[in-house]
Amino acid sequence: MNATSTIPRNAPVGNMALEFNPVKKNYVSIPEGIWFDGDLTIEAWVFVLDFTNNCRILDFGNGENSDNVILSISDQYSGKPFFSIIESGQPAAVLISDTAIPQRKWVHVACTLKGSNAVIYINGTAHGVKDDMPAPKNINRTSNYIARSNFSSDSYTNALFSEIRIWNIPLTCDQINECMEMVFANKIGQMDWEGNVHTNIIGNWRCCEGYGNQLFNYSDPGNTTNGELKDSSNSDLIPEWSISARLKPFSTQYNIQMALRFFKELKDYILVPPKIWFNGDFSLETWVYLFDYIEDCRISEFTDLTGNKVVLTLSSGNTQKPSISITQGSTTTELVSEHPIPLNKWMFLACTLRDSTATFYINGVPTGQKTDMTAPMMVGTFKNFIARNSDDQNPGGYPEAIFNNFRIWQGTLTINQIIDNMYHYFPGAYEYKNPESTVTATLTGNFRMDEGSGTIAYNYADLGGQTNGMILCGTIPDKTADWVHKWFNYLSKMETTG
Repeated sequence: MNATSTIPRNAPVGNMALEFNPVKKNYVSIPEGIWFDGDLTIEAWVFVLDFTNNCRILDFGNGENSDNVILSISDQYSGKPFFSIIESGQPAAVLISDTAIPQRKWVHVACTLKGSNAVIYINGTAHGVKDDMPAPKNINRTSNYIARSNFSSDSYTNALFSEIRIWNIPLTCDQINECMEMVFANKIGQMDWEGNVHTNIIGNWRCCEGYGNQLFNYSDPGNTTNGELKDSSNSDLIPEWSISARLKPFSTQYNIQMALRFFKELKDYILVPPKIWFNGDFSLETWVYLFDYIEDCRISEFTDLTGNKVVLTLSSGNTQKPSISITQGSTTTELVSEHPIPLNKWMFLACTLRDSTATFYINGVPTGQKTDMTAPMMVGTFKNFIARNSDDQNPGGYPEAIFNNFRIWQGTLTINQIIDNMYHYFPGAYEYKNPESTVTATLTGNFRMDEGSGTIAYNYADLGGQTNGMILCGTIPDKTADWVHKWFNYLSKMETTG
């Protein structure tokens, strides 16, 4: 399979989103700058929880009625999106959609301006045209907001956002439909899902980080135009990171509902059978829900008879930052993520090794790279564990966490493949191929942890069943890790799946 998106066109590609609440009056502030100079495109995925008065997707300007460029979810309370350009001292030029968007469903909203011709789109279909729209001035704008208006009479937004982009060109209808299915992940060159480079995206706020108070602009390698998550009362009520997958229609691409809960005190873990799991380039992926930071707690540790090992941790020492380390002979090299993972949230962790370069990812975002890692050249790994270390004399590293979809790949996944895999369910073995049909990554360990009962963690990449894991407990012989519903903390919102 080539690295193209397989996500249906009724939801954003990414797995995270930002949730805005009008009671908390939270929003994102974007730094000042020259964001517009004539032709443009603005697009975003929105999941509306309720229509509030003139609620915004974005409003860039210099205050109220001062050189504003606006894309709004709703004209007053109608649910009809509108696009507006305001020149200081002039009446507002407004294009209102001819139809309302639904609530509690992901919807793609876009507007374009080419010369004086403006078009507004809903899910890739034009729903309004205006032939006399003025072009926005090429000026510095200082009051730039996502999910907030520059007008005091307007309401704050009650919605989730994902993949907000500003282009300095007018996309065609076909291009908008293509972009709906794409993620532009790289900070340099703006590479899309197919590997094409786009230099016309000047604002690319993906809403994919899942933690912190910054909204990164992936079109700005210098990080000078990242957004800041805020609330109007300065009372720490900033927008919330949410897993957007809980709001997507479930499909065979992502239908895993169960997960494994591991307890530190019970010392439960998975024992994985011997195999040459690592030999050169590799990739690891897993979903984790962490309850507590525990020193050197493990996601996995695979060791051969000579002491060579590959270790994936939830916290490197007491840093609270995940890491990947490789021991080959007497040499150990470690890559520690630049950021910790938050507690009590589902997060997607991944790491890759290509030659001597290792990269760590959290929710599809690179959070660390090391260029002098030692490649594992193992002679068969014989002590292999998920959720503990491999030290028989001093077993430890037990996490307080829930795991789901632990995967081992032979070969190096690309960033776009990792982002795709966040929202992808692999029923068995799998191979990624490049355009020349050369295999670039092979899924050899696919521990989905979705069985829901029993003491076996099946490796769905092994049809012969020779490498299924055994779920064990270090303190109570007949006790194992608990099966839990993967979305247990979101059940109250599952009615929003639409």
